[in-house]
Amino acid sequence: MTDAVTHYAMGVLFDKGATRVALLRKGWPEWQKGRLNAPGGHVEAGETYRQACSREGHEETGALVHPSDWQPVLGMSGRGWVCYVFTARYHGDFSDVCTQSAEEPIVKKDIHHGLFITETPCTNALRWIVAAAWDAVLDRGEGSSDRGPKAFAVCYDDQDPDVQKLWESALHVPIPK
Repeated sequence: MTDAVTHYAMGVLFDKGATRVALLRKGWPEWQKGRLNAPGGHVEAGETYRQACSREGHEETGALVHPSDWQPVLGMSGRGWVCYVFTARYHGDFSDVCTQSAEEPIVKKDIHHGLFITETPCTNALRWIVAAAWDAVLDRGEGSSDRGPKAFAVCYDDQDPDVQKLWESALHVPIPK
C-alpha cells in the first residue's frame, strides 16, 4: 500500500467461549503508553489486512490464528490513517496467549455481555471496539459464513466536514461531536 494513508489492522482475540479477551498494556507509541489496547499494527507492503492482523497478533501474543479466521468487525479512519478491526476465537489453550515483550505485557480480562472491567486506562475507543468484536464473534458463531462487517464506521477527523458528511451519509446518522 503506497498511498499517503497509513493502514492498520487490529485483532480482538477471545478465548473459545468468548468469555475472556487478550489485551496489551501498551509501551509505545507515547499516546498509548500505559493504556490497554488490542494487538495490532501497520499493514506491511504486500499484506492483506487479515494477514497483518494474524502477523501482529502472533508477534504480540504468541497466538497463531490463520488469517482466514479473523472476521471483520468495523473500520475507523482519520486524517492520514485507516484501521480495520477483526475478531477471532483462539481455539488453543488461552493460557498459551502470553506476553511476548516486557514493554507490552498481555492483560486478560473477563467479558460480561461484551464489557470488561478495568481500572487501567484504555485507548480512546477500546471499550466499544471490544463490545462490537464480542457481538460479532457471537453473531457469527462456529462455522458460520463470513458475512462481512456490521454497519459500523467511525471517523475521528472532525476537522474535515467533507469526511464527516461522507460517514454520516454512509451510516444515515449524524456522527457525535
